[in-house]
Amino acid sequence: MMSAQALKGINLLPKDSFEGSGLGRFLQWSLSAGRAIVVLTELVVILAFGSRFWFDKTLNDLVEVIDQKQALVRSYREVENQMREVLAREAPVAIYLEKNLEIDKVMADLIKATPVDIVYEQMSIAKTGLAVKGKAQSEMSLAGLIANLSQIERVKELAIGETKFSQRDGRVEFELTASFKNTETKK
Repeated sequence: MMSAQALKGINLLPKDSFEGSGLGRFLQWSLSAGRAIVVLTELVVILAFGSRFWFDKTLNDLVEVIDQKQALVRSYREVENQMREVLAREAPVAIYLEKNLEIDKVMADLIKATPVDIVYEQMSIAKTGLAVKGKAQSEMSLAGLIANLSQIERVKELAIGETKFSQRDGRVEFELTASFKNTETKK
């Protein structure tokens, strides 16, 4: 009996001269490597086919999110238009306040200068001055108003318009214009 190692080296198939040639070795290598390439290609195709479902689901999710956000933006369109209108209307007010007319200070000075028994019927305030039309209980009240207005620092000059005594209610009707000093040079 022969040992197992001796049997291992015995090849009972005849050797083919084609297997030993360069073309034979290349064909044998390409068959074994070709199987591996085919298996790897099939694996890539299966992965691509499977990933297609994942990409489709992701794309659909993104489309839904975009649609929801577009609907949200469209819902705010009216609010944005209203805000733009408000801001457009606010712009002249901001410019007006920036130019610093200081109506509150003018009104405070006018209130301090006005005697108690004077009633204003009409008033206009501008950056250059103010004009008032009203009624005084007496000539002394009107004189006190004129004196008080002339002592206000911002008043440059006073002009008394038409004054008349109303027989019907016993009051002095008057028109008065005050010009302000140029406030641009103060700044």
